[in-house]
Amino acid sequence: IVYGTDLGNAGPKPGIDRREVKAMAAAGLSATDIVRSATVDAARRLGLADRGSLRPGAVADIVGVSGRPGTDPSALTRLGLVMRHGRLVRGPA
Repeated sequence: IVYGTDLGNAGPKPGIDRREVKAMAAAGLSATDIVRSATVDAARRLGLADRGSLRPGAVADIVGVSGRPGTDPSALTRLGLVMRHGRLVRGPA
């Protein structure tokens, strides 16, 4: 399962859609599975070997959230900061 939305169709604002996260949790995915579906698994599915995880040589796209998404998937919807290609584009909330 890979996280995704139809943002090009006047749907939710860009970011992690709390309805999607809630539905994934209700379907039985663990918090860790939900995080992986939006990061490592999505990058792998799209053939983006340089994305999806924090490691040397990877593109530095980072989303910081408030909370512990590994145990509480709703934390994914509380955006704190965003870095794109290693540059801060949105500061902590």
